[in-house]
Amino acid sequence: MGKKENFAAVFLIQSALLWSCTPILYSFMPVYLDQTGFRESQIGFLLALGPIMSIVLQPYIGVLADRSRYKNTFLILLNAGTMVSILLFPFHSSLLYVTLVSFVLASFQAALISVSEAITLEGLDRIKKPYGPVRLAGTAGFALVSIIVGFFMEKDMRFLFYITAVLAFFSIISSWSLPKVEGHQSKTRRVPATGILRDKMLVLLLIFATIAHMGIAFYQNFFPVYFAYIGGTNDVLGVLYFISAISETPFLIYADRIIKRTGIQKALALSMGVIFIRYLLLYIIKVPALMYPVMLLNGLTFIVFTFSLAVYINNTVRPELRATGQTIHGMCMGAGRILGSVLGGFLIEWIGLLDTILCFALLCVVSVAAFLAVGAGIKKRQLPT
Repeated sequence: MGKKENFAAVFLIQSALLWSCTPILYSFMPVYLDQTGFRESQIGFLLALGPIMSIVLQPYIGVLADRSRYKNTFLILLNAGTMVSILLFPFHSSLLYVTLVSFVLASFQAALISVSEAITLEGLDRIKKPYGPVRLAGTAGFALVSIIVGFFMEKDMRFLFYITAVLAFFSIISSWSLPKVEGHQSKTRRVPATGILRDKMLVLLLIFATIAHMGIAFYQNFFPVYFAYIGGTNDVLGVLYFISAISETPFLIYADRIIKRTGIQKALALSMGVIFIRYLLLYIIKVPALMYPVMLLNGLTFIVFTFSLAVYINNTVRPELRATGQTIHGMCMGAGRILGSVLGGFLIEWIGLLDTILCFALLCVVSVAAFLAVGAGIKKRQLPT
């Protein structure tokens, strides 16, 4: 096996471990918090801490990573802090303690995925390997671990933390093995991060992604509560997350061709349409067994936004600002997650779960119309006269 193949294998392993750690933790955290006795508004607040720290810390960490000798150093530190934070959760279940530990975890995971994606995309460019299969490894890791976690949580809720902490440990080891990716501002003149915002289409895409992640976050955070509401159990929830994860496979296999054919604007608009359809089905269907086909829609939602924007930023933003660009993307995701978590939690207590689902469905329709209209205006102004 050649050097390029060895590096490609390391990227595959790192992706599988990365996406089966904190994403799994946050997927099952609502179940843990709900069964521990927290109210919906408290759950929304606790889950919003991650996005809040993403907004506060991501741009700063991105700039530091771009100016460091190697971006890998930050990835290792963030992984280590995440592992320690996860291990602190099982010791107490008071609101104050869980809030403090959630804050510490949120601080370390704030830019974890963004920095990892920046290293991965640049490293893959260097060895001329596609991003799709690597991201697919992350999907496979998430799918497998969701089944395992769902099974063990039926026996003891604390297995959620034990399993994800072990995965975080192995993620640290794999991070050491990644090829070194330099911070491109470490030896050159400083480049202001505001240069990224001169691309009006990128700004529009980021705003639209923020709105999309509002809907995605509300679904991710409160679907476990909804599923319990209609009579579902944790072991079945694990199977549903497995189906949800593997549903991303077709898009990841053909992602480059799909985006090249449709263009990023149409791809994201269609994805938001799928988010609308999913909310509509949740509003209508209230039988646990019918959730299996609904979960297949996930393959055209979250992954379309994260993959498309990560690749767009890597291809259009200058090398000195790529880590910063990815963290700004992560910051927008964080803003959407905050709004989706907090607003969703309070709306559920105010108007009920089903009416809140309907409100998010309507938000999808309005945002798609505005996105297409503004995007058409930007393209028209960019045409040569």
